[in-house]
Amino acid sequence: MATILSIADDVMNALSMSHDDRLLNRVAIAYNVKIAVDRLRAQAISKDYHGDIREASDMLEQFVVDVTNHAADATIEWDCMYFDLPRELYDLPFDGGLAWVRYHRTGLPANCPPQVARAQFNHYSIGELSSIYDPDGYERPCPTRPGVARDKDRVYVFGVEPQVTKLHVGLFCALPNLDQLTDENINDDIGLPPEKLMAVRKLVIDSARFSLQLPERLKNDGRDLEPNQPIRTERQVSLNDPLNIEP
Repeated sequence: MATILSIADDVMNALSMSHDDRLLNRVAIAYNVKIAVDRLRAQAISKDYHGDIREASDMLEQFVVDVTNHAADATIEWDCMYFDLPRELYDLPFDGGLAWVRYHRTGLPANCPPQVARAQFNHYSIGELSSIYDPDGYERPCPTRPGVARDKDRVYVFGVEPQVTKLHVGLFCALPNLDQLTDENINDDIGLPPEKLMAVRKLVIDSARFSLQLPERLKNDGRDLEPNQPIRTERQVSLNDPLNIEP
């Protein structure tokens, strides 16, 4: 099992063979590991997930969220409900980080018709709301045809009865930021197959190597490089490198 901490320690050990250990910061290396893992996870999800819950299910997280009534304001012109996202999501095409929203069966009112419990939530953008609330009401959301629209860290819910207090959501969540890391979650499995770990280490080592070169090139004292001082540059990377190929 690979974790943020284990990869960070592995990278620090590799870099310490050619750099002073005092220049290495475990927290900074761990953050670079998070960035690299998030990049590869987002690539894998974009490639594998096409709306089927069975695709990329190993990186899908499920939550039960509380929904709150929302009065119309300048942003959302219609009365609706909303819930705040429990975690930061990946920036996937077509708002794919919010994989799906469903009714939470135990949170439905008593004697709720079965067709309501099975209803699938349609996904809209904020700009589409005016068109779905057309005058004839043909596409207007209702309990059997509910919908959601995401606005940054908040998701607005339309067509849901006020008696509903909880919803079931599936999210593709990014790894926690450094200020959210604890002794427990820093040792959690990162959810990448073993063949991807070499790519993670390569991304982290390349970024760390570049940052460790900067003190040798820039003195920040207004002077240029010393005479005949060699200038270290990053290695050239092919456009066909798997790390540079978007799915």
